[in-house]
Amino acid sequence: AVEDAELARYTRHSVIGKLQGRYGCKRFLLDGHQTALEDQERLHYEPHELKQFEHIESEWPLFFTYLLLDALFRHDEQTAQDYRERLEQLAIDQNGYPLLPELFYVPLESIEQEKARPHTQPRLPNENLPLVWAQSLFYLGTMIQDGLLEITDVDPLQRHLSIGRERSTCVQIALLAEDDTVQQRLLDQGVVSETLEQVAPIQVRTPRELAEGLYLLGKNDKLRLTGRPPRRIRSLTTSQVFQINDKTVVFLPEFLNQSDFYLNHDNKLLVEQLKSELVYHQHNWDIPGRPLIILKITAAMLHQEGQNDLIQLIEQLQQGEFNDIPVRMGRLAELMTTAAKKRLAYLDDYEFAAPPQTTERLGSRLLKYDAMKMRPISADQERKVDLETSPTELTERLHYADNPYLQIAILTRLVELAGFDHPIILVEDSRQSTICDLIKEIYGRAVMNHVWSVVRQAAILLDKHDAGLEDAVTELLARQKLVDLGRSYTNQALVTEPRTSAEVVALIREYGGDDRRLQVLSEEVLISLGALIKAKPELFDQILTLRIYDLITLLISKIAHEYHINQSEAFEILLQLRPYEIQQQLRSVLNSMGTALDQVFDLETLHYCGIDNDIKRVVFRKKEDPEAYGGYRNWRAWREHHGVLTRMPDSFYVGVWNVLGGCPGIVIGDRYERSNYLNAELRAATTANEQNFALVVAQLLNKIHAPEYRHLAIEALTTLAAVFRANPDLKINEEIILDVVIGHAVRQAWLERHPEDQPTYKQHKARAWEAFYLIPPHEAATALMDAFIFLLSPDNASPDLSPPFAARAARADRG
Repeated sequence: AVEDAELARYTRHSVIGKLQGRYGCKRFLLDGHQTALEDQERLHYEPHELKQFEHIESEWPLFFTYLLLDALFRHDEQTAQDYRERLEQLAIDQNGYPLLPELFYVPLESIEQEKARPHTQPRLPNENLPLVWAQSLFYLGTMIQDGLLEITDVDPLQRHLSIGRERSTCVQIALLAEDDTVQQRLLDQGVVSETLEQVAPIQVRTPRELAEGLYLLGKNDKLRLTGRPPRRIRSLTTSQVFQINDKTVVFLPEFLNQSDFYLNHDNKLLVEQLKSELVYHQHNWDIPGRPLIILKITAAMLHQEGQNDLIQLIEQLQQGEFNDIPVRMGRLAELMTTAAKKRLAYLDDYEFAAPPQTTERLGSRLLKYDAMKMRPISADQERKVDLETSPTELTERLHYADNPYLQIAILTRLVELAGFDHPIILVEDSRQSTICDLIKEIYGRAVMNHVWSVVRQAAILLDKHDAGLEDAVTELLARQKLVDLGRSYTNQALVTEPRTSAEVVALIREYGGDDRRLQVLSEEVLISLGALIKAKPELFDQILTLRIYDLITLLISKIAHEYHINQSEAFEILLQLRPYEIQQQLRSVLNSMGTALDQVFDLETLHYCGIDNDIKRVVFRKKEDPEAYGGYRNWRAWREHHGVLTRMPDSFYVGVWNVLGGCPGIVIGDRYERSNYLNAELRAATTANEQNFALVVAQLLNKIHAPEYRHLAIEALTTLAAVFRANPDLKINEEIILDVVIGHAVRQAWLERHPEDQPTYKQHKARAWEAFYLIPPHEAATALMDAFIFLLSPDNASPDLSPPFAARAARADRG
């Protein structure tokens, strides 16, 4: 109850609204059976659809029971008596017992009269008598009213007393140093701290150890109680002093967990998290005593960029106030006298076994390093590494490489070819290690040198994840936000209830796209959203669903727009930003969502020249479709089958070669991976029928994991070839991104059949993709051609001034 209390204030005021939204104003029953007025397959109705239920809504006594209890908790005796009398009048006598039905409904024969003259027709109780839920709450209210129960019996933690109360508490902070060296370095900066030895016998432990203790506290084999679920301990709980058996224990906050994820190695982000926690404690602390935050400073923090930000924040806190929040810093023993305290009994057999948290040290160094040569590798270098198939050749290159960007690219390819635990001996070095050892080494060095792109790629290979993902999801859900972790092709990635960190990671991996770098950025963005909604909830006004992939797209588009570069280059810049900078970029995007969406649209527009009149369309006929499906029952199965084989005629590669003659390049696969760019320079270095050209195109297609989508990419290239063949003078100024063309084709094909879904297309996107896979090839080709023409805008002209493209101004139409 202590740790869940911080969520209570966000749920209490909305619980009745949620119940009404889910159960009220929608159900119309006749003799206990729903009529055709309600679609039982629908979870909810859109606002404009509720009109059909106007004046005939079912009426639920359940909500009066809530209002009765609410009046009792507010000590409003007159209102409580009024609702009690109403409920007694609504009760149905059954064998001498007054029982509350589930609801009252308008009989079928009275519907028209009730709509014409509301509240004039009798409503009948349905057969669900009593609704145990409503009956129980009614009995609870009457027992409180009759003096058989006290309010404290219902709410022993007195949570109702904190509702609506202005909170003003002094947040206490104890500053601890990792060791004597760190303590002296802080003292040189004018900051006084204590070491772990100096605060003894008080123990400083991690939140994970508190979770283990609480698990044992609730575990009882005889009663078959499994103990507290393995949830993370939230910050309002770790801000208390615990008496466990004969030991006095304080716990570090979760955001100081240095060992799990690289986000905690960014001092600027840590400073922002601490600021957020101060605001959070100020607004939500409602238990006796003051909160006590243990801030442990490690040697790594004082080596990182952003050290000055940390020292400056500590100096501000020492002044006794921060942003109008009273703050008190001092020695731990002194602060404990006014801190909130908690005693955990019945843990006699529990001993803290885990050592206090320590900073991860960098092990032996096998890889070369030259700070002067540290720079991102080019797309050509990346492509050469990707095409290498010999682990021996890669190992030799790794020995001579002294640039972390090249080293991590080689190690990534070695993992793909040889496996994570493959033994490796570098040239002229007798020491044997594994690929895993080398990745750990480069991860540690990249963290120390703040090479964030390399840090993220190494973290991916080491399978590092932030345990705070579940907290971030909970923070968002508690404030009535839904979280979409996928790329909007399915609803399976929509999170509507709390999930563990492992479950969140699994959803991101399954639905967040093939690029692992996007997956790790999704985790970062999710963590940042959880922090931002705690500190700046107003940024999320009028946003119901937070789509993580779309937000990353907005970040990339924002950078591309600012620097006038393409999206793959912007993606590389995003990867190089420190976590704090990404959070600030995200804050900016949330602050100006409309402008950011416009930037995405502008970047997707293709400007063309060379044609004075309208672009000639190509007619794709049904007779051109394959005559047989190869034994498959639908076109999706056909696409899956042929997407696996990818057996292409020479004319296909000639067509792609011709398309490159009319544009700077084609992006096949994920638009943010530079090696997926098929540049026009390759066309200049090859001929239309050259095998090398065909091999490069085939290799890019094979990188697309889903065979059915791979075949859609093939169909898109074939369609583009036909359009350019019909318009030989057509010249496009930007790269053609197949993902964008296909996405718009899916949208337009769906809206052509379901024009009423245009304002809410995002809700139907998953169904739209499923439907598109099922259409025959000639219809898909027509949709792809329409999408390509839809994206075109005449060069030196604004899309808004060009009539054929005016409809594109509506952002709701975007694919």
